[in-house]
Amino acid sequence: MTRYRLTSRRTMTSSFPVFVAALIASTSACGSDSTSVVASNPSPVLLSVTPSVLNAGSGAATVRLAGKSFVRGSYVLWESAERATRFVDSTALDVDLSANDLAVMDTVQLVVVNPSPGGGPSASVPFIIGYPTPTITSVSPSTFAMGPLSVFLTITGTGFSNRTLVYWDAETAGFVANVMSPTQLRVQIPDFEYPTARTYTIRVRTLPPGGGDSNRFPIVVAAKSP
Repeated sequence: MTRYRLTSRRTMTSSFPVFVAALIASTSACGSDSTSVVASNPSPVLLSVTPSVLNAGSGAATVRLAGKSFVRGSYVLWESAERATRFVDSTALDVDLSANDLAVMDTVQLVVVNPSPGGGPSASVPFIIGYPTPTITSVSPSTFAMGPLSVFLTITGTGFSNRTLVYWDAETAGFVANVMSPTQLRVQIPDFEYPTARTYTIRVRTLPPGGGDSNRFPIVVAAKSP
C-alpha cells in the first residue's frame, strides 16, 4: 500500500512570501537594467562652411556650418580650440568668430564634434582668412594739368599687397602698381587715359582670396597751361 507524505499547511504558508519577494526583486532588477540604456549620438558629417572666405582684419563674424547628424551639444573646433556654437537643426550650426580669430591671413581647419555616448569628430573643412579689403585715404598728386607725358601717382591707404591692381576711372583693366608697403602704392597712368580736362576717379582692387574693391578717390585733371 502506497503512502503519501503530506506537506503541512504551516510550511507552505511560511515559504510563499519568501518566493514572492524574490520574484519581485528579480523583476525590479530587470526593469532597472532596461531603463539604463541610453541612445548613442551619431557621428557628425561636415560638408561646407558659409562664407568659406573672410577678409583678414574684417572684425567679428558668424559663419554657418552645413552637414548632417548634428545634435544639441554639438560644438565646433577651430584648429583644435572650441568655439561658441549654436545648434540650428540636424543639418546646420552657427559659429561666432572673434576679430582676433580673423586678424591675420591663414587657412584654418574646422571640425564638428558630437558629444558622447557615441558621437565623435567629423572630417575637417578648410576656412580661409584672405587678403584684406583695401582702402584709399589720399593720392598724390590729386590734381595735375594735361600734358604729353604720363603721370606717376602715389596712393596711400591700407590693405595693399602684390595682388592689388589700380583701376583708372571706368576702366575694366587694372594697372600693375609698384607696392611700396601695405599702405602705399606707386602707379604710372599714361596720358591717353585722361584725354580731356575733368574729374576722374581712381580705385584699387585686391584679388581673392578675400580682397575686394576700395573706395573711389577723385583726381582732377586741369586744362593744359597756355
